[in-house]
Amino acid sequence: MDIGERATRLFQRTSSGDGEIEPSYHFGRGLKWWNRHFQDVADYEPQYARLEQIMRWSGALEWLTEKAGVPGIPGLDGAGVRRRDLNFEGWYADHSELREREKFAFVSGARHETVITRLSEPREFCGFQYFGGGVSLADSLHRAGDESWRPSTPLPREDDRAGLYDSSSKLDPATGDGEIGQVRLDEQGGVDERVDRSLTHGKRGDAVTETTGQEGRGGFFGGLKVWRKEKAQRKLHIAREAGGGYLSERITFQGSEWGRLVAQSTGGRVVLSWVRGPLERVRLALQSYQEKGEPARDSVLFRYGDCYKVGGGTDSAWFRITGDVGPPGDGMEFRLGRPDGRGAPEFFLGLPVSVGPDGLPIQPRPPPARSKGWWEFPVRPSGSPSRAVIGDPSHGARQMYVEDTGGHRSDVRWDDNRVWVRLDDQKMGPRGTAEAGAFLREFDQILAARQEAVAAHDGLARGVPLGEDGTAIVGADKVVITPADGPFGVRVREALGTDPARSRPRIGVEAGHPVHHGQGRIIPGAGWREMELGELAKENNVLVDGKLYPYVINDGLLSSDWPKRRQKVTVQKAMVEVTTAAESPGVLADAYQQQNGRGQSTTWLRVTGPGGRPGNSPVPWRPFPPVTGPSESSSPTPPPSPSPSGQARPGTVLVPVLLACPAAGDRDHTCVP
Repeated sequence: MDIGERATRLFQRTSSGDGEIEPSYHFGRGLKWWNRHFQDVADYEPQYARLEQIMRWSGALEWLTEKAGVPGIPGLDGAGVRRRDLNFEGWYADHSELREREKFAFVSGARHETVITRLSEPREFCGFQYFGGGVSLADSLHRAGDESWRPSTPLPREDDRAGLYDSSSKLDPATGDGEIGQVRLDEQGGVDERVDRSLTHGKRGDAVTETTGQEGRGGFFGGLKVWRKEKAQRKLHIAREAGGGYLSERITFQGSEWGRLVAQSTGGRVVLSWVRGPLERVRLALQSYQEKGEPARDSVLFRYGDCYKVGGGTDSAWFRITGDVGPPGDGMEFRLGRPDGRGAPEFFLGLPVSVGPDGLPIQPRPPPARSKGWWEFPVRPSGSPSRAVIGDPSHGARQMYVEDTGGHRSDVRWDDNRVWVRLDDQKMGPRGTAEAGAFLREFDQILAARQEAVAAHDGLARGVPLGEDGTAIVGADKVVITPADGPFGVRVREALGTDPARSRPRIGVEAGHPVHHGQGRIIPGAGWREMELGELAKENNVLVDGKLYPYVINDGLLSSDWPKRRQKVTVQKAMVEVTTAAESPGVLADAYQQQNGRGQSTTWLRVTGPGGRPGNSPVPWRPFPPVTGPSESSSPTPPPSPSPSGQARPGTVLVPVLLACPAAGDRDHTCVP
């Protein structure tokens, strides 16, 4: 008999009008944490280790009494095991070593030992809640009867878990592929719930787990009630990809992408990001509508008629809200509830909308088109989602070209109040991407960044985060939009840190990669010393001058391979003074300019330290004009002097760096000792 690693499990079943149902994630996540950390809790309070032993003996005793063909256990005289002098009150008083102590109110004179029930801290959620519970001993063999409910072919030990399995379950230990079916039995031994998992693995580090079950009674999705008929099939699809310092987990529920978790290794650290899918945007929008009467502006891309667009393409990208709440069906719909103006409950339904060949919602159909093929959006933001209408550009509309990293160019027209895109544009139109919709939603930020780039005359673009839906790289002559989790999106968010109110980071493009040009100033130290290139590559936050650029390899790393590791360089300790209101000091910029009083300047390139840096791999789209230094109209700044005692000025942070130059030959003026 193999009981498994742990026999004790905390679980919750919520009482409903027609039986017990599984709790929602909102109610069940505390118990799930407890089960994941049961051993930690038992180490803290050993009585839970005793509970584990009780559950194990319970399983063993059930096996001895229920299993056919085993000798069983001898009977005992009831009088020999029943003791009247054992009670919880006395035991609890004698054990002062317990880590958790509470004052229990014991009821005197009761036939059985009784304590007054203590309620959990009350929380209001659709009325009063009452929680009850207890300890149930093992009874799975009694429910299973003569069925074994174990796989015909044993699963690999490292993948075998406690529970009841369909006999057809199997898993290939060599590939990890297989089909696993797990069941839960009711009191009569019938299958009450069933979950099937399909596991497949590819040759490039990708893996897919598809979970299929049945919709339970009273299901919730966050704070929303799932409006699907009982026993409707539900399917969860999890796809994982890994390789080259990149790991992602994409979650799809009922054919709609919920979101994906991405981990990227960049320069000695791992950046984690959660990218919202259409289903997550729908959840946020409907919860906002349920609480405030209108979807939050940043939870949707825009509104068209009575429909809201939340994702790229057409699949699960549109939804609408209606007060006509019909019976639940097989589709993925949500019921919303809130008090009306008089305090009485009112209910709504959030449901997906089908689209036609033009990418626009079919039902309800918007008014007939009055345009020759243009879509119109307001420029100025408001608290509500932007409303799109069909309309032609004004006669005085100006033109802007918008590209993506794949090289697609879109024609955008705008004036001070409106912006227009073509309806048949595959990137910006109704079938467009999420970052394109966010670009139209945040167009006022795009205009402000463009004006800044035009006025600066520095050949650099400005990075603009488009909420959580994308990133725009805005230059004086064009705009590039990218996904939020792409290299440009990650680099802009690293520059902003946790404060989105910081000034727009200055972004250049070199070999198709983003390069963040910092606004901080270089404060050189005193004296230079020699070092080998192989030794320098191990240092953190190294900045090299242009003469050492040939030693920078792919991903912006400093080469320290065998032929070059003995190369001599001169280094100097220095500081970068970062103004925290403008940039995040957590990840230094990729490049800094140092100027002296004679109008000369040196561009330092960061080649070690956390964060993305430029590389050599080209991408198929035209970069911004190359950066050649400050414009002729810019006035040189006086050379900086070290802060006294190495202390930062108010509002700034000093970050230590190493400046590196060639040890001999033609060197930059800044590198001459």
